Amino acid sequence: YTIRQNVIDNTGNLVCSYDKIHLCNYGDCAETRFFTPGNKPCAFQCHGFKIGVIICADMRSPSLTRVLAGKPYTCDVILQPAAFSRDISFRTWKSFRETRAVENSVYFVAVNYAGDYYGNTSIVGPWVDEGHEPEVMGREEGILVKEIRKEVLHQVWQKFPYHRQLMSEEWPINLR
Repeated sequence: YTIRQNVIDNTGNLVCSYDKIHLCNYGDCAETRFFTPGNKPCAFQCHGFKIGVIICADMRSPSLTRVLAGKPYTCDVILQPAAFSRDISFRTWKSFRETRAVENSVYFVAVNYAGDYYGNTSIVGPWVDEGHEPEVMGREEGILVKEIRKEVLHQVWQKFPYHRQLMSEEWPINLR
């Protein structure tokens, strides 16, 4: 068994099927006891953006987001469906999603369950500072809306060297 995220387009076609590569085994999580890890990244196109998919604790591995943001995938957005419970590792989720966005100069969209033991769905831009804070929900159910713009990506790519460095070489796809 794997932990899989399928992406279906607006016509009902499967455009991406991703099996979680980095299983967790800490806090409330015991995935390694029940699941087999996947072995390849997944990305798809949506309205002019290239979107890479990771699942939950995958974000703890910088190599996966690096592969998705770099050649050959060249993603603009990393989408992270998650089931992050408020266990011992919950606070680190904020740090990791901001770091993965900035170090790869991409938008990072982190979607979590709602409720007392979950929450904090967020959209992080490609640069974070006092003037560019992530949009973050609380524990409530709802929809988080933020415009994702190519111009912002291009401005960050021009101003900061991370993206140029990332595009200067092909990243190996061996992620373990």
